[in-house]
Amino acid sequence: MPLTLKNNNEVFKQIFEIANQFDKEQENYLIAYSHFLNYSKKTDVLTLDDIVIGISFTYSWMPTILKKLI
Repeated sequence: MPLTLKNNNEVFKQIFEIANQFDKEQENYLIAYSHFLNYSKKTDVLTLDDIVIGISFTYSWMPTILKKLI
């Protein structure tokens, strides 16, 4: 998606459009997993920034999986 300048109303409108398409009954963590994997496959060398982002992905993502299992 190309980066463009948008006013707040346009940004909120886009966020709400995406949120309204969200299906809470779908196993969304399975969708997210492939994106997390692809993020780290983009380069042969991971930087400290990549590792910190990867750890953040994991810790923000994993608790939601546990909620599905319990």
